[in-house]
Amino acid sequence: MTEEIFNQAVEHHSAGRVGAAAQLYQAVLALTSDHAEANHLLGMIFAQHGQMGKARTHLGRASESPDATPEMHNNFGVTLHALGQASAAADAFIKALTARPDYPEALNNLGSLYKEAGRTRDAVAAFRRAIKLQPDYAVAQENLRAAYGDVVPSWHFAMMNDAPRNAAYDQALRRAVKGKRVLDIGTGAGLLAMMSARAGAAEVVTCEMVDLVADHAEQIVARNGLADKVKVLGKSSHMLEVGPDKDLTARADVIVTETFSSGLMGEGVLPTMEHAVADLLAPGGTVIPRAATARGYLIGGRSLRDKLYVERAAGFDLTPFAAFAPAKVGLCLDHEPHEVLSDDVDLIGFDLMSGAFPVSAVPVSITATAAGACVGVAQWLKLDLDAETTYENRPSPDASGATWVHIVYRFPAPVMVKPGAVVNIIVRHDRNQISIDFAS
Repeated sequence: MTEEIFNQAVEHHSAGRVGAAAQLYQAVLALTSDHAEANHLLGMIFAQHGQMGKARTHLGRASESPDATPEMHNNFGVTLHALGQASAAADAFIKALTARPDYPEALNNLGSLYKEAGRTRDAVAAFRRAIKLQPDYAVAQENLRAAYGDVVPSWHFAMMNDAPRNAAYDQALRRAVKGKRVLDIGTGAGLLAMMSARAGAAEVVTCEMVDLVADHAEQIVARNGLADKVKVLGKSSHMLEVGPDKDLTARADVIVTETFSSGLMGEGVLPTMEHAVADLLAPGGTVIPRAATARGYLIGGRSLRDKLYVERAAGFDLTPFAAFAPAKVGLCLDHEPHEVLSDDVDLIGFDLMSGAFPVSAVPVSITATAAGACVGVAQWLKLDLDAETTYENRPSPDASGATWVHIVYRFPAPVMVKPGAVVNIIVRHDRNQISIDFAS
């Protein structure tokens, strides 16, 4: 009798008569409350209609049954995940994979949990395994791309193709590293490490705190025939040990890094270099770049003003809404219409050889050279690689390609200026980021 009712329910379900199917599944469960398939299919109906509490009850009963299938464990995990119960969801997906190791959907779902938890390596492994089992699995392919994007943001690719930046580093390395021990901090694709090896360094060690990136850098180094010259370590520079049979056989004669964000210090370059100079650099050693400076100018223009403020729209005064606008925004000013309202000035700079970067607030006065509504300060990077070579990504319509973007530090309200007017600002840093406050 029970199976006859169940079969009728499945027939209705297959034909899309979900309401009739649900009633019959409930009739089955009234007779046999632990019927695994009836609980499973009724739970799926509830889940599809957003009734997640009821879905969890029935899918949980199905999953607890001795007759539970991998699909039941997987679908229970999906419901638990939707309810925010990540740990229990992971357990359900693992049960599904224990029963069926080649289950692409469960691998993809487990990978999604790993990605949310920041376990990127595990997420990538799960997504890749799912795709290997089912090459046309579009969802897993998209999830894998997203996981890779978490590891290496898209702007890294433009940066690696920034010919002027690459040339500047290469020139400085060729002058500095021949016959020397080199430490490259922040491997990325291994580019600076390979440049160092090509320039004749006696020993090159490069470290990368994201081990998945380090694995790929090691492959790239080998692909370029430099595996015997470059040692890739999947760890932070703060974890490196110096000594015989250690990460570094001796302190480095040259430390090179490009761990700069568009805002100069967002990737932790200051504490990284403090530690590196104190613990990893040999006496009399060299740091490339030797100095880093945030430069800028007063900026304005109608197009930029419309992006940073709201004043009037459709005849209404919306000015108070400007309180929600960000204090700074990243923009590619090479191709963003704007007005330059002052000469270039140094906003704040760091001698990376000094190895000490306390929190500071620096007053800076900028004299306007043109009239207009000043919306804030544009900022870019200047890197002094050594005494001879400088790299600077000043906004220019003739820029050959994108790299670090520019930052616009927005004033609370536009400031009208004319030639000769002085705009006073306070440039602060907390060792992790720069902020700029309008003073007068």
